[in-house]
Amino acid sequence: MEFRTKIQEYRRAAGIPQKQLARELGLNPTVLSHKLNNSDDMRLTHQEVKRIVLLLAQWQAIGSRAEAEQLLQLMQLKPTAFTEQEWQSPPLVALDAGSPIATAEIPSAAVTTPSQMGSPPATSGHLLGRDDLVSTLQQRLNDPTVRLVTLTGSGGVGKTRLAIELAQHMSATYQDGVVFVPLASINDPLLVASEILHALKLKGDSQQTPDDQLKQYLAERRMLLILDNFEHVMGAAPMVSALIGAAPRLCILVTSRTVLNLYGEYQVRVPPLALPQPQQTLTTLAEQPSVALFVARTQAVRSDFALTEANANAVAEICIRLDGLPLALELAAARCRLFSPKALLQRLDQPLALLSSTSSDVSARQRTLRDTIAWSYHLLHDMEQRLFTFVSLFPGGCTADAAEMIYQDQPPIGLDTALEVVSSLLDKSLLYQQEGQDHQVRFLMLETLREYAIEQITDSGAIDGLRELQLQYYRQVVHEVAPQLSGEKQQETIDLLEAEHDSLRAILAWALIYRPMEALKLCGDAWYFWFVRGYYTEGYRWMSQALQAPLTDEATEEDQAEYAKALHGMGSILYSLGNYEQAAQHLESALAIRRRLNDSVGIMSTLNNLGNVAWDRSQLDQAQAYYEEVIALGQQTGNKRMVANASNNLGSLLWQRDDLEDAQRHLQRALAVWRELQNKLGLSQVLSNLGIIAVKQSQFDRASVLYAESLALARELGDRQSISASLNNIGEVALHKGDYAQAQRYFEEALALKREVNYAWGISTSLRNVGLALLFQHEMGRAIVALQEGMTIMRELGDRHMMASNLEALGVASTRLGDVDGALAYHHEALTLSIALEEQQGCALSLACIAATVAVRGDWSTAIRWWGAAFAQWEHLNTPLLPAEYKRFSDELESVRAQVPAAEFEARWQEGHAMEFEVVIQEALTVTNA
Repeated sequence: MEFRTKIQEYRRAAGIPQKQLARELGLNPTVLSHKLNNSDDMRLTHQEVKRIVLLLAQWQAIGSRAEAEQLLQLMQLKPTAFTEQEWQSPPLVALDAGSPIATAEIPSAAVTTPSQMGSPPATSGHLLGRDDLVSTLQQRLNDPTVRLVTLTGSGGVGKTRLAIELAQHMSATYQDGVVFVPLASINDPLLVASEILHALKLKGDSQQTPDDQLKQYLAERRMLLILDNFEHVMGAAPMVSALIGAAPRLCILVTSRTVLNLYGEYQVRVPPLALPQPQQTLTTLAEQPSVALFVARTQAVRSDFALTEANANAVAEICIRLDGLPLALELAAARCRLFSPKALLQRLDQPLALLSSTSSDVSARQRTLRDTIAWSYHLLHDMEQRLFTFVSLFPGGCTADAAEMIYQDQPPIGLDTALEVVSSLLDKSLLYQQEGQDHQVRFLMLETLREYAIEQITDSGAIDGLRELQLQYYRQVVHEVAPQLSGEKQQETIDLLEAEHDSLRAILAWALIYRPMEALKLCGDAWYFWFVRGYYTEGYRWMSQALQAPLTDEATEEDQAEYAKALHGMGSILYSLGNYEQAAQHLESALAIRRRLNDSVGIMSTLNNLGNVAWDRSQLDQAQAYYEEVIALGQQTGNKRMVANASNNLGSLLWQRDDLEDAQRHLQRALAVWRELQNKLGLSQVLSNLGIIAVKQSQFDRASVLYAESLALARELGDRQSISASLNNIGEVALHKGDYAQAQRYFEEALALKREVNYAWGISTSLRNVGLALLFQHEMGRAIVALQEGMTIMRELGDRHMMASNLEALGVASTRLGDVDGALAYHHEALTLSIALEEQQGCALSLACIAATVAVRGDWSTAIRWWGAAFAQWEHLNTPLLPAEYKRFSDELESVRAQVPAAEFEARWQEGHAMEFEVVIQEALTVTNA
């Protein structure tokens, strides 16, 4: 019996159409049919066979392991094709029992490597007293009907620690990973989606809102998202609900002091640790979770500490007084370095009325925790208290340099003393340290402590003075590093600002209200960070708020310059968001101010960006004029960097206009300057552009040399976007040389990098290239899958040039699968786009591909005539047909040439060669639209 027949029997018995099976496998239905029938050299891969077995188990179309093993055997696979863990996991584990398995348990076809995403923070030691709760929560998360679980409880009860423990226990269950998203450092619900994207290691997409980008990315993934400290951003609850609705295999675990009140939410209150009971023996007392935690934490600061008959009653009473709250117990235990349990208990008895909450909505437990924190706070000397409260203003962590700012009005105090104070706070468990992605150590505090500290400085009126110091610090830091964002230290600077981003958000929110001009200056320096990191939507929000105040006639020249910088940044971000009209307006306003101030560097920078906007608006003459003005002004003022930058852009524009000679001249000038300045980023980009010209001239060996040098520089810089661009270019050379398997490897490596940075346009072009490489290797099914995914992205971006190229490739693949009608539809849309874009080269290639499809249908005469017309157009344009372009229709052309008498072939060819190209194009449009 054949595998195909068994699949058909099981599928029909379960009422599952083959189209649904194809959709779950990510295959075109025609492709699946070919694979099941082993036709057209198409076969099911081992992974696809395993996927089919998993789907049949999930649909309950098969009910026993024996049936699953029989299917594997029919495809020459052993039962060991699935690991024992897979056999013991859903959906296979339920086969013999016949219990229903929900869709959410099927492994996804698109796997995301968990190591690429935000992992839960590391922990030390066993989680005490939570075994039963962990077990219960595991059961809930394994229940396919439970999609949202919220852990609630008061501050300091251990919700985050419990979530981390669950993540460790559940990591094997979620094929696409467990992703931890810390939200304690933000207060704006609109930033939650961006924080999740950041945890997923996804770069913002200028063509989508963060919410929509998340829905698309998570749609088919089997993943657990942990949203930690959600009470700060309750306004984002509808977004959580929307994600669950858009992603049927996604589970979300939330920690929050407040429930989200969403439909289907499973609420779990995290209680304090169990307390000691009266008259317990010493052994039994030591086993109580609250006592065990207190003892363990005390031993961390006093290695000789032990629970004894002498101190047992005091320890038990401390745990009871602190209601078993883990944070309170840890803070109190830290003081056992100085006090015995009995002495510590006496201090907890001292009244702290000033520090107790009188609010009716604050529970007794929260007041107890407040007393514990207050007691620790009041044991600090003045310098420690001041630094403790200052650090609370830095949700992303405070560096040693920032900490020193608090003592700047006390000249004798230096960095060494500031670090001594920090060290003291670390010892007292009031701060903890963490190394950021910029490899700098930052000092942070638990959220409960941070809230208390902010309460103190707010009540005392000290907060505005401390915010002024913080603003001063960030104005200085961001202003100093901003120029490096486009220099050799770009990645290092990006890492620094990424580590500071949460704190930067906090000070910006305050400055927009109390110091709007300083906020505008800060935005003017920070905009390029938002730009290169893909935080387009967030950058737009900050910039638009900062620019609300108009520039007055009384503004100083310095203020005017800062305003122009902000306008320039806003225009650049609007450009990335695809709002070209408003981008041009902001850039033109910036240019007017910079011309008035005679700011040559600013003028050149803005002109260059206006050129980019004009280019994307298809105003090519205007774009060229902008670039040429930058070059002229740069040469006049001796600004080599600006000359090189604009020369590179102008060279790129000219090769797209098929002016290869002038393009080469401008790019060579940029190359010389970048080599002189030793600017690796500029060198990598211009070498890549020179390689593209070499390809257009069929100089493939020279292109390989240029691309290899560009790639080496990009790898040295760690610039993933430039690396992926170079890999794509090298892959194209391999494609033209006929090494399709090697080309595929380069394209797939480039695709992986572009997915990492979530560069949508780059992802779409790489998918197109992967599709072509597969197409030329006769793997039509896989080619169509890649091309269709790329097409979806291109349509969303509205890139008509890339859409035409991709549609053309889809038409070729469909032709070779025998789907003539589908191929003609693809070709019609591709040709229509090329006509609208006035791309004669593209029109000629579309015509040649349409001729191939017509030939497959049997109309050899028309096909030969159209091929003749296409080649005549290439001769007229004086543009050589590249090998990978010829490959798209060469199989059909050579087949026809072999079957048609030479004289007839030549006659029809010459007939087409002599026709008006526009007339032939109209014929093709009519045939493809029939």
